[in-house]
Amino acid sequence: MGYFPQDTLRRVMMAVFVVLAIVELTRGSWFFIVDLLFALSLSPKIFAGVVGMFKRKD
Repeated sequence: MGYFPQDTLRRVMMAVFVVLAIVELTRGSWFFIVDLLFALSLSPKIFAGVVGMFKRKD
């Protein structure tokens, strides 16, 4: 399992959010942080780590 998604739709969405983050950063806006968080949330490895942290331990 890597940091980049296997399906095309998630890859495209991840690229779009990264481009939006770059545009927001060049405009001097702090909204780029939200774009980066959305891009990172599409990563299967990071998503699995977050789900693992919040999983109930029975």
